[in-house]
Amino acid sequence: MAKKYVFPHTLVRGDQSFAPGTPVTLGDKDAEILCKTLGGRAFTPPVEPEAAPAKPTGKALVETLAKVIGLFAPDNEELWTKSGKPSVTALEKELGFDITQEERDAAYLSLQKDGKK
Repeated sequence: MAKKYVFPHTLVRGDQSFAPGTPVTLGDKDAEILCKTLGGRAFTPPVEPEAAPAKPTGKALVETLAKVIGLFAPDNEELWTKSGKPSVTALEKELGFDITQEERDAAYLSLQKDGKK
């Protein structure tokens, strides 16, 4: 079964030349010989990073932030600022997107108005 391999040196096969690190498709027998003699290894394609979640806007953002704030343990100092507000950094870590202090404050105020914090 043919698989892709990469080599640390230029590989020449017939009239084709493959620069170092370029994936080359080889059968098992050729791969075994070339990998042993030329230091090749199986090619592992790079993993695409996961896209950050889309940041909601308006009321949906306030509701999303309020839900996360509602999950924060009140006694966990890493989640709260010295002034008693939820940490923007902690919220961003949980949400996977950036927020402003003003957005945090709007959500926190909505929780306080609802009597939840």
